[in-house]
Amino acid sequence: MEGLTACPATWADLDFLFRLRNDPETVASSRIQRPVKRAEHDTWLAQSLIDPTRQLMIVVPETIPGDFKLGIRASPVGVYRLDGIGGECIEVSLTVAPECRGRGYMHRIVRFASEHAVREGAQVVRAVVRGENSASLVVFLKAGFS
Repeated sequence: MEGLTACPATWADLDFLFRLRNDPETVASSRIQRPVKRAEHDTWLAQSLIDPTRQLMIVVPETIPGDFKLGIRASPVGVYRLDGIGGECIEVSLTVAPECRGRGYMHRIVRFASEHAVREGAQVVRAVVRGENSASLVVFLKAGFS
């Protein structure tokens, strides 16, 4: 996707992911609507990084070609997760970093994650959005979800 790229999350992303997970807007939109403790989050990340049916991706602005090979990465704008890798139905979930909200990233990340799920073999790409989360509902509906 033009302007954005995604790379697999690593332990180096631990603080970023923890901050996003406990952001008040993220908490309000989550299935589990409470902040999580650090130990709980660290355990979740450890399991996520080794789970072959899950891909956790950090979304960053594109930088100079080859920067990833050198270990250089721009500041992340968000994260998406694909659950159900290897199956016909893959569920996508995402969060845009609080400081990046309102810049059109959500729509682009939804498309990016959906395309990734299809490349992984998904016949169905699913997202679960809370009814109160009108911003996400609009974005997913515009992206073709029903």
